[in-house]
Amino acid sequence: VSAIIEEISGVPFGLEGTVEAFSKYITALRKGSENRIKKIGYHGEFIPISEDYISAQAISNNTLRLSTIFELLKICGSGLDMIVFHPDTTQHELEKIIIRIGDISKRYNDKPLQTRIIIPSLEDVDSNGWVDLGGLLGKAPVYKIREDDIN
Repeated sequence: VSAIIEEISGVPFGLEGTVEAFSKYITALRKGSENRIKKIGYHGEFIPISEDYISAQAISNNTLRLSTIFELLKICGSGLDMIVFHPDTTQHELEKIIIRIGDISKRYNDKPLQTRIIIPSLEDVDSNGWVDLGGLLGKAPVYKIREDDIN
């Protein structure tokens, strides 16, 4: 999905223009499927941060920040999905993130938003800031929370 968003926006995923491009993508999907496709079960779009190569690289390169992810939550169909936070992430920081997701959900008519957060042990984080989640999940970048992410 991130590759499509980059194509639409003309900028690397996470930079200014990402949210607008994602919105255009969602609008096109919805218009394209109106009355043509029977919808059952989940029929939205989301970006599992650690499972999407381009968004994982954007986390690793610091071009994708939580502020952009929060904006994407307003138009995507899932929530904060498969993000790996640094082992020094505090309970207070996690609480602020969960509260922010709840606020977004409430603001958008109780939109259901799930959260899959992974916090590895410090010894599992390699020297490049990645962690091997094993199996089909593979390697994922570790997101280091900054003060401006949660305020």
